[in-house]
Amino acid sequence: MPEKCDLNSILFLLTPAESAEKMAQLVAMLGQFEQHIEADTPLADVLPTIYNKYPVRYRDYTLRELCQEMHDLYVSFDVKSLQKEMFRKRSFPRVVMNP
Repeated sequence: MPEKCDLNSILFLLTPAESAEKMAQLVAMLGQFEQHIEADTPLADVLPTIYNKYPVRYRDYTLRELCQEMHDLYVSFDVKSLQKEMFRKRSFPRVVMNP
């Protein structure tokens, strides 16, 4: 089950109820996704729901192109710093009453 993530990582917490088969499937799917990035697979083949919802926007796009575009957007807006700033005390709202 996905627990926490940031721009370039995700943490999965496993419970005793998780079977070896489920974990193997997760690892296989992550490996398959990585292969799609390396192979520059068309977005229509990897994320058909998104592609079909926005066919004009994503015509001739590949998964690698989408990933790079997202990365470039994060860099251009310095999202990493913004994300860090959200969790600094000076960014917290003023406390107006006790919990």
